[in-house]
Amino acid sequence: MASSSPNRAAVLRGGRLGPVAVLAVAAVLVFGAYHKAWVTDDAYITFRAIENLFDGHGLTWNVGERVQVFTHPLWMMAMCGVRALTGGFFHGAVALNLALTLATALLLALRLARSWPAACVGLGLLAASRAFTDFATSGLENALLHLLLVLLVWLDDGSRSRAAVARFSLVAALCLMTRPDALFLIAPAWALVLLRAGLRRAAPALLAGLAPLVLWELFALVYYGSLLPNSVLAKLNHGLPAGAMIAQGGHYLANSLRGDPVTLVGIAAATAAGLMTLRGVRFRSLMAGETASGARPDAPWTWGAGLVLMLLYVVVVGGDFMSGRFLTAPLAVAAAVIVTRPLPAAFARAAGAALLALFLLPWSSPLRDRDYGAEWHAAIDADGIADERSYYTEIGSLRAARHAAAWPDPRSAQNAARFKREWPADNFVDYLLQLGVLSPEDRWPPAAATDEDGRPLRMVAIRGAVGFLGYHLGPSVHVLDYHALGDPLLARLPATVPDPILRDRIPRLASLPWRIGHFYRRPPVGYVRTLACGRNVIADPDIARYYDVIRRLTRDPVFDRERLATLWKFQFGGYEELRRRAAAASARR
Repeated sequence: MASSSPNRAAVLRGGRLGPVAVLAVAAVLVFGAYHKAWVTDDAYITFRAIENLFDGHGLTWNVGERVQVFTHPLWMMAMCGVRALTGGFFHGAVALNLALTLATALLLALRLARSWPAACVGLGLLAASRAFTDFATSGLENALLHLLLVLLVWLDDGSRSRAAVARFSLVAALCLMTRPDALFLIAPAWALVLLRAGLRRAAPALLAGLAPLVLWELFALVYYGSLLPNSVLAKLNHGLPAGAMIAQGGHYLANSLRGDPVTLVGIAAATAAGLMTLRGVRFRSLMAGETASGARPDAPWTWGAGLVLMLLYVVVVGGDFMSGRFLTAPLAVAAAVIVTRPLPAAFARAAGAALLALFLLPWSSPLRDRDYGAEWHAAIDADGIADERSYYTEIGSLRAARHAAAWPDPRSAQNAARFKREWPADNFVDYLLQLGVLSPEDRWPPAAATDEDGRPLRMVAIRGAVGFLGYHLGPSVHVLDYHALGDPLLARLPATVPDPILRDRIPRLASLPWRIGHFYRRPPVGYVRTLACGRNVIADPDIARYYDVIRRLTRDPVFDRERLATLWKFQFGGYEELRRRAAAASARR
């Protein structure tokens, strides 16, 4: 998105105060991210799959079962590079996150900002946002998505050339490979880029830009048997009313306003600034890239529209269980829009000073540790939304990192070692039986570690919050996640409501029938035994038949003729009636 200024870098270099101020605010932003550096449990879900790949087991969650447990294939590929270079994940993930955050700050300041005061306001907004500095690291894809989105705004220069369409579409495709729901943010700008160039004329360039995304989806379809990641299926097939999800989405925004008002206020300000450029502009002028001020080439209204769509999406899907996580990408776009707007120097200085004060004052700073280190459930609010960095600060932060092979979360490493040492005994199975999560018929593991025919059984660990634990358990253990992120059968069955584990483990959330992002599924009778012995002994006939289909897709050789025929039929709804019957049978339990 180019502004009317022909050379922003020259503007930033003008005088002595500008460069010093911009570098100071950028340093504050990066320092804030470094001070809070951490890696979350969810990141290690991806890292377990990568470790399996490096161990020769394929890009899988459980060995022998092809399931895509991540929604960010581009970030996964980047972390494969980290794993190859460093042999591990924790410090490499933090370093890569910080490098990407620095690159985002430099791109905003040196290529997008029309003046140094505007650059200070944009960077100050990011530095003062608790959500942005929390997820500038975390081991998740946020930092990569921030950079790609800001790059996309920079590329939105109004050009009608095929090369410009190809560049924009390529970066847009990389955004979708980093986080698929980024489509809501970028769709209006992308559509205008294509309309300006002419759809027929732009089609070849569009297809060229989309090539990485298309290739990945083809790989996922053939290898995993699904275009959608399993984790997405687990969060879509919950069977809960749309109204309940929208209400939860409202709680998500309210949580952000209470604990981190800078984030939503910044998004709202950028949305207004972008949409205001529509005033007095005719449709033909929009296609030419003109704004109300006559600046060209420029269309910030499309990014304002994208921010509106993204917030609507966040509400409709119920937000997330991690406070602020779904708002950092909109905030990155908001900062990019703000730095391209003509800001009066006095206003920009005042806004920059206010944001700096918010960062530095002890009661409002995003660096404040709040109640970090207190009881773990204190980090979760009454609606099930967690300050995730607080939750994991003692076991997953850079400041707390121990020089030990078991980091992060050494307790999970100890639990994993104990599980493998004591199996088939598992106290957690007894706990699940007491709650009614498992049926008495599913008392498992049995007294012996072999089946009726004397064959060794696969170790099966039934757990939730499986990132750190699953990573430490390693490839020899099949991790059955009762939130279904890594299980291809449970992900296609409806959630069990109310959630008995939630009520027992967090009593103050007992009034919640379910928790966002943690949709519990009760394993079908016989499923645990099926996973351990490798034979389908699921009791319900409909669920058993449906699992036969799922097992063929996820366990048979990739290019087996019968599997490919099943894949074709599966993609075109040939097993949908069977899935509905299986879902109904699961709901009756």
